[in-house]
Amino acid sequence: MPETRWISRFGLRDDAVHQIGWEAEPDISAIVRHRRQGEMRPRPQGSGVAETDLTRLHEICRQTAPLVTSAKTAHSITMTLADPMAPDNDFVSALQKIFAETAFPPGALRLTLHEQRLAADNRDQALALAILIDWGVEIWVTRFGQDPSSLSLLRERAASGLVSGISMDAALVMTPTGLWRPLDPNPPPDRLDPVATRFFAASCEAMHALGIKTHLGRITSSAQFAFALSAGFDEMGGHCRELDRIASREALPCP
Repeated sequence: MPETRWISRFGLRDDAVHQIGWEAEPDISAIVRHRRQGEMRPRPQGSGVAETDLTRLHEICRQTAPLVTSAKTAHSITMTLADPMAPDNDFVSALQKIFAETAFPPGALRLTLHEQRLAADNRDQALALAILIDWGVEIWVTRFGQDPSSLSLLRERAASGLVSGISMDAALVMTPTGLWRPLDPNPPPDRLDPVATRFFAASCEAMHALGIKTHLGRITSSAQFAFALSAGFDEMGGHCRELDRIASREALPCP
């Protein structure tokens, strides 16, 4: 297993910067040095990346359990998983055994995942994360804006002058559907989702920072129209009482 390099993490508490924990990273320089000297350690049982992650986690939890349990203030340990599709149900079961064997408190662990893991639209994958959250493990995402995604592509293309604007569907700010969030079985037809409205309002601001114009399309309610105005979208389209009243004053392009 690669040697671990410890990086201090800091955060704001009571308007002052304090140390809040450590990040455990493989020491790449040690790996290179061992290879040059022919001192590579035997690989852990199993050749998969997931087994390596679990082996590292076991050692990290064993080493740091006394530290995080005795600290006067709450400190946490962060580890980035090398397996882009971890954690799955097998990983969660193995981690439960690690906690039991090392007496490491789950609430002191922060796992950083790849964006690809969150893209897995699967109930078992969602359940694995839900179990970890219930234990108190924090789930973070790494490489935000670095791997190919809407954000990284737009940032690159906008800097090249190849994109003038972006259009978002007004349905994005409605009560969500899917596997990842609990749903209201009978949501009002025009209720906006508060998390989505904050996110896409910030997305609109981010696009403006890139010099990209924004359009909110397929508006179907006065609530969506009000959101488009408050978020500062440059353009909007669709049908609602306010937009239809404005459109009635203009002639159609074709009779």
